[in-house]
Amino acid sequence: MGRENDAADAEAICEDSSRSRSEKTQGAAIVFRVRELLIRQRTQAINSLRGHLSEFGQVVP
Repeated sequence: MGRENDAADAEAICEDSSRSRSEKTQGAAIVFRVRELLIRQRTQAINSLRGHLSEFGQVVP
């Protein structure tokens, strides 16, 4: 049920992006999005570690 809509949405997004962007621009956008994701994940991991350490009385700036 939901998969059909997801597939149609993905196809429409791919078709639209291929029309409006060059491969170089699209590649740069992908690199930017992946970089942002990695930064968010790094921040989440650091905050999680700091939270766990605080349970043992270790406060890290």
